[in-house]
Amino acid sequence: MGGGPLLGMGGGLIAPPSGVSSDLLRALESLLQQNRENEARALVDRQIKVLSATFDKAVAYTNLIIIAGYGGFFGLWSLTKDYRTPRGAGYAALWMLGSASIFVGFEVFKMIVATIMLHKRGAILQDPKVKSDPRELGKKLDDYEREFERRNVSIMRAWWIHLIGAVGLALIGVGLLYLSLVRGLL
Repeated sequence: MGGGPLLGMGGGLIAPPSGVSSDLLRALESLLQQNRENEARALVDRQIKVLSATFDKAVAYTNLIIIAGYGGFFGLWSLTKDYRTPRGAGYAALWMLGSASIFVGFEVFKMIVATIMLHKRGAILQDPKVKSDPRELGKKLDDYEREFERRNVSIMRAWWIHLIGAVGLALIGVGLLYLSLVRGLL
């Protein structure tokens, strides 16, 4: 009868009431541990959802800015054709081509991932099991959402590398175009 101290909800130790079996204490400790693990998983899942949604919005905004930057570059390119040096313009174009290649390549990668995820969702909805059992549909869609959000977090890591590469090369291209324009004007 009785047992050692019991881990309380706040993490502190509490003395078990007298007359409580050690099996019951172990069962209670196990339930408390499972409860903490479930709470931790739920908290992580909520944070991943927030991070995934934030990432989607950040990508959309960044893509808009980058596309506007490319438009501005090529607009300036056409306006300054009489004033820039051919060699400088060629180097600027090469750096911008590298930047655009990184940008477009990553967008194609995201498009492929999105297509795969949409196909998976469609397969879930076509599964005969889910058509007859709403609980099964809910479970499969929850699993799908978790996978989608975790995949978004993984893509976010790669996004930073590609973003830095695309913007960095574009800034070099803009700088070279600027230098070519200045040299052409002198």
